[in-house]
Amino acid sequence: MRLLFRKGDLASPVIMWIAVLSVALIVVSWYVTSIRPLHGESSVIEYDLRQLFVYVDNACNSASYSASYNPRMNYGVVEFNKSRVCISTESLSSCMDLTCPVEDFVRADLDEIVNLRVVRQDGVLTIGVEEFS
Repeated sequence: MRLLFRKGDLASPVIMWIAVLSVALIVVSWYVTSIRPLHGESSVIEYDLRQLFVYVDNACNSASYSASYNPRMNYGVVEFNKSRVCISTESLSSCMDLTCPVEDFVRADLDEIVNLRVVRQDGVLTIGVEEFS
C-alpha cells in the first residue's frame, strides 16, 4: 500500500494550526483585559445612578425622607446639580435626570465617600456626603 503523505508533509499544517490558535488566544486575552472591564465599570455606574435616582424620587414624593447609600463605584466623581446626577471616571461618564431639583450643587470623590445621604425636610431636598475621616 502506498502512503499518501510523506513524514515532512504533516509538520506544516500542525505548525499553521498552532500559530492560528496562538493568535486567537492573544486576541481573546486582549479583549478580556481591555474591553470587558469597561463593560463592568459601565454597569456599576448605571446601577449607582439608578439607585440614587430611586432615593431622590422617593424623597420627592415624600413630605419627610432620609436615606443613606454607599455607592458600589469606589473611584471617580459623583456630582449632583439642580436637575442631574452624574458619575465620572477617567474612562467613562454617565448622567441621569432627576425628577425634582436638588437644593445645592454637590461634588464628591467616590474614593472618599462612606455614604451619600438623601434628605427631604421642610420641602427642601438636600444631598449630604459622609466621608472617611
